[in-house]
Amino acid sequence: MTRLNPAPISPIEAHTVATLPDVHLGAKTVWLYLRAVADPQRRKDLADALGLDGSTITRSLKALSDHGLVRQVHGVWLAEVAE
Repeated sequence: MTRLNPAPISPIEAHTVATLPDVHLGAKTVWLYLRAVADPQRRKDLADALGLDGSTITRSLKALSDHGLVRQVHGVWLAEVAE
């Protein structure tokens, strides 16, 4: 698969996500990981890579999706650039 977010994470972008008041730390970690890896990730791969429970990944992806920070395409998850 092709990486859809080839640009590095800017400090401003990382700060924007890190300081979101209504997004839990697990979700911020998931976003950062998705934004940094080269390929889109399946939910199970995220849980394995981050050592988080599947329910935490599910909650995290829902919270991030609600904020427009991730999207699912053909069963894999991609991080959106935070602005």
